[in-house]
Amino acid sequence: MLLLTQCSMVPGTIIMQNDFEQAGQANPRPPEISDELAHSGNFSSKLTKEMAYGPTWGAKWEEAQQPRKLRVQAWVNLPNHHQKTAFVVEVVRNDTTRYWKTLSIHAVVKRFHQWEFVWKTFVLPHDVGPGDYIRVYLWQAGERQVLYLDDFTIEKVS
Repeated sequence: MLLLTQCSMVPGTIIMQNDFEQAGQANPRPPEISDELAHSGNFSSKLTKEMAYGPTWGAKWEEAQQPRKLRVQAWVNLPNHHQKTAFVVEVVRNDTTRYWKTLSIHAVVKRFHQWEFVWKTFVLPHDVGPGDYIRVYLWQAGERQVLYLDDFTIEKVS
């Protein structure tokens, strides 16, 4: 019988990492950067009820180290299970979305008003290549609530 006592993710190559500390030090501080709650450091990204979209990262495929798989991970603090919040990974070619997948945060997080770690590995289309644009963003679909995001990382897994 095989017992797994510890599971860990295979480390990837970090493409983007944001703990929101640098933005928190800006003067003036961007309105979406908050010092109310933080998972690490003093600042996080705060989405309000008026905001459908949160932090966004994007790059051409070749500038993003030519990934075949991306891991998106972050710490989130949600008020309840009513909102439909997701990280979206999108691949665009010639102004046409050809890949659109989500990490449904509301389906993963089971505890509220505390920091929860979420992650997902996305397998990009087999023919992704030069000229394709990859975009990763946080999206509040439907009912919007105040939520916090911190330590947002995107890794190339392969």
